[in-house]
Amino acid sequence: MIDLRPYQLDAVDSLRREIAAGRRNIVLCAPTGAGKTLIGTRLMNETRRKGKRTLFVVDRLSLLNQTSEVLDAYGLDHGVIQGGHWRFRPYLQIQVCSQQTLARRKWPDTDLIIVDEAHTITETVRKRIAERDVVTIGLTATPFTKGMGKVYESMVNVTTTNRLIADEFLSNYRIFAASEPNMEGVKAVAGEWDEKETSKRAMEVVGDCVAECLKHGAGKKFICSAVDTAHVDELHRQFMAAGVHCATYTYKVKDDERAEIVREFRKPDSYIRGLI
Repeated sequence: MIDLRPYQLDAVDSLRREIAAGRRNIVLCAPTGAGKTLIGTRLMNETRRKGKRTLFVVDRLSLLNQTSEVLDAYGLDHGVIQGGHWRFRPYLQIQVCSQQTLARRKWPDTDLIIVDEAHTITETVRKRIAERDVVTIGLTATPFTKGMGKVYESMVNVTTTNRLIADEFLSNYRIFAASEPNMEGVKAVAGEWDEKETSKRAMEVVGDCVAECLKHGAGKKFICSAVDTAHVDELHRQFMAAGVHCATYTYKVKDDERAEIVREFRKPDSYIRGLI
């Protein structure tokens, strides 16, 4: 049984109304921690119980495995469409699919498509859902990508971070800031700072970031986001030099090693204190 919180049930009802009104491509907007994957799991289960099929489409291998784990937790048998995956079972009603694999193959027939991280609009997904022959629900916390309104025709807002905190579904937070890098003169490319120059500027304040984390972190575990892999490596070096055991999580780390790092990091008594 997939029990949903009240706001999640409201979201499912809102989606039903959009579908009944003839909408085919719908964005489900919910902040991090609201349970987008769980709502998607409920929809997949309902579709399965009606004898129909669902494709849950992801753009990263880590999300593919996470989604598969959630489906396992709720006892939903499913296949995985990803090159060489041990769980290739195309006959099952629920399929978790890699966008990269779908780009090289024909999309399977389906009755529902759920697109995770829908703000990352790839040509593979754009072409498929442009047909509007199947209901598509795009999950995202940030529906701000230019052109999304041409791909999706309506949106359901689930809740807000402040509401989740007020209802005690999320912990409250405090913000501390280290030194800000000097970004004067750095060019913006497609609305983002030039990555190479941003990494260079960020390197100048790594020491301050480490010092502030040690000062305010009280020995707690942390996740640290960086500009690029060079920035990751320097953060890792300085945290380790300060006696804080960290692990790096980038494309340079093999998939099975990354999975093991996450499993270890999730342990309450993990020796890994920071994930960069």
